[in-house]
Amino acid sequence: MSNEQLDYAKDDIVQNARRNNISRILVRPYQEELNDNLILDANTWICHHEPQSPNIYLGTKRLPEGVYHNVVFELSTHRPKDQLDMLSYRLLHEILHKTLDKDNIYFEQLHSVATSARKEGYSIVKLGDIDNQTEPRLQAYEDVIELICMFAWNSDYLEDYMTFLTEENYSKSRESLKLISLSKDDAEIIKQLIGKITTEQITG
Repeated sequence: MSNEQLDYAKDDIVQNARRNNISRILVRPYQEELNDNLILDANTWICHHEPQSPNIYLGTKRLPEGVYHNVVFELSTHRPKDQLDMLSYRLLHEILHKTLDKDNIYFEQLHSVATSARKEGYSIVKLGDIDNQTEPRLQAYEDVIELICMFAWNSDYLEDYMTFLTEENYSKSRESLKLISLSKDDAEIIKQLIGKITTEQITG
């Protein structure tokens, strides 16, 4: 792939990540710098960032099937649907990693819920399973950022996932995946926390 093709692909990925008002605002601080700081790697599917650097590394290979099932909630029609969507979604996740205020009181409350689930052998979302990380507190950070990413991608995507965690007819599926079951009231609290975290993030 030539440099010109890489630059064009970067622009496609970034523009696709700016798909609604929330994600557009979250991506905006990186918009002009991303062509320099977004590094595409065709040899891997792994994405990561450097805490002390503006760089974001985005592996462009397709996710392995087992990883894909931990990243994408396939029952939702609002999920990332193709490889461009997947790259944009994972870029948004890395941007959230770099920019979210993890000392925010609402983030801390949601992180506490996710950590408690991890300590009991369950999780609120499966993403924290894919980094070979065994510390519940650190797994829970990934879980929380993923929930916020779902909301930033499409609020209906998060809504569908919350339905999966609350509806009785999905209870066997949740248990097989070791995902927690939520009451509708608890799900509403989590959605409110995510909304508050996101509002504070985009308003500064």
